[in-house]
Amino acid sequence: MFEFESSLQVGQSAWLTLIAKEFYDNQFSFAPTLSFFEAHARKRKMTVTQLREHLEKTQAQSFREIFQKAATGGQYGTDYFEKRLRLGKTHNVIDLPMKWYIGSYSVYQDLVRKYLN
Repeated sequence: MFEFESSLQVGQSAWLTLIAKEFYDNQFSFAPTLSFFEAHARKRKMTVTQLREHLEKTQAQSFREIFQKAATGGQYGTDYFEKRLRLGKTHNVIDLPMKWYIGSYSVYQDLVRKYLN
């Protein structure tokens, strides 16, 4: 479990953006996931670069919310969980393979350790 010091500026931390960027560097480095994102971008009528920028921004905001809640006592309300359920539904609708989603947790864990140590 991570201890948060009062000096930690979670909402302003560049490391949240770096985690998201490095996470998607990893995701986009594999041909199958890159192909998935390319197809998804076409469906949304956007470029892969635009999709990636959107994903990185959304992921950084998601991390920001998680760490802000943890830094203030870990009170995750109903709205937080409803948002996460909507995200899960979106992953299901776009047919994101579950093994990719679950497999990505170790990437997140490594990146969080890297930036919080």
